Amino acid sequence: MKRRADTSRSHADESAFLADYDATKFSRPSVAVDLVLATVRDRETRVLLTQRGEHPFKGAWSLPGGFVGPSESLDATCHRVLQAKA
Repeated sequence: MKRRADTSRSHADESAFLADYDATKFSRPSVAVDLVLATVRDRETRVLLTQRGEHPFKGAWSLPGGFVGPSESLDATCHRVLQAKA
């Protein structure tokens, strides 16, 4: 179920976020992981989604994910993301 409280405010907040966004603040290359956790329950496929708490797309539903740290393995990142989102 998608739900946004105030679409006009969300767009204004996101525009402000994007105006101040500086990609050079992050290490390069920027690598991210997105996790797909799926199961079958009551004969239906179900996938874990999280509601984004930060911009961009704050409030939207997404797969759990995050950026890989400079000295972090992909596996370690996946474990960290799952612990943080659970």
